[in-house]
Amino acid sequence: MSDHHPTLAPSSLPMLELCPCFERGEDAAALALEPHEVTSYKDRGSQLHLVFEHVLAGLPMDCEIHLSPTEKEQIQWAVDYVKVHASLEDPLEIEQHLVLLDDKFNIITHGTGDAVNGPRVFDLKTGDYHNYWLQMATYGLMQMDRIGTDLVNVYVMFSRFHNVHLLPITREEATRRVMAVVASVLDPNKKPKANPYCRWCRKVMTCPAVVKLLEGVDVANHEINDPAELSLALKNARILAEWVKRIELHAKNLAIAGVEIPYFFLKSRQGAREIMDVKRAYELAGLPPDQFIALCSLPVGALEDAIAIKENIPRSRAKKVINERLAAVLQRRAPTVRLTPTQNEEEPTET
Repeated sequence: MSDHHPTLAPSSLPMLELCPCFERGEDAAALALEPHEVTSYKDRGSQLHLVFEHVLAGLPMDCEIHLSPTEKEQIQWAVDYVKVHASLEDPLEIEQHLVLLDDKFNIITHGTGDAVNGPRVFDLKTGDYHNYWLQMATYGLMQMDRIGTDLVNVYVMFSRFHNVHLLPITREEATRRVMAVVASVLDPNKKPKANPYCRWCRKVMTCPAVVKLLEGVDVANHEINDPAELSLALKNARILAEWVKRIELHAKNLAIAGVEIPYFFLKSRQGAREIMDVKRAYELAGLPPDQFIALCSLPVGALEDAIAIKENIPRSRAKKVINERLAAVLQRRAPTVRLTPTQNEEEPTET
């Protein structure tokens, strides 16, 4: 059997539908972190999935993975949701390996279902909303083949938001769209296409489709007044911004490794000073209490986390507690405005 999973991972199918040359790299959020933090950023979702599987199997939540009160509450919500919506007529299978085969029994792709229950697939998402239809359609199609049915309901559980997207997946639609992506990826004449998912592709620095976005652009003319033309320019600019960021990061890493880059050199600067012990700093500063306190800053989010841990309550509840207790001293800054792409244009979420 041949195995296409490295290229055709179910989670990459939404990106491959827009560009058959896509290859997953680090995402924008992870790239902004230090190397040791990238690992923890990527692994946290996997750790939360392990706890979810542990609890769903009937084992206690107490394990080696430390969870905040908010994370515990979110995982318990997902477990309870599965138990309520799973059917007793079918076995509840946790971490079930699923495989999609072609007509010659070659492996097209494979993956692991968080929880499958006959014609039902439960998938836990611990992050933000994104376009998961094709990934879920692939899992649904694999489960259809496994149990011999033409319809599977996929429950995409967004634990952070206590929200579920119910996706009825039919064999006809799933086969049509999934196999169209497979055909485009395996096409020897495929060409890259610039799109919003370029920020997640490891080839964005050298991709000809991205670089081509600059061809014929009057870079001195940034005052475009035609809405349609401005929309296209803005979308292209955001793709190119990711290209610029990757180039900067790659160049810095090479320079740190000892590569000399003409017209550039490494320049270091001291890290910012920070107070490690506020109480001791007050004792040593010699300032009156009112004057010292006026110089201090207390992050509201950090205070909410501290209250959640101290009182063993979800962070959402801790936020309400802080709003009530500190109502006399809390105020909001002036609102900010940013230009955000519409979801159906940037990352369509099909529900």
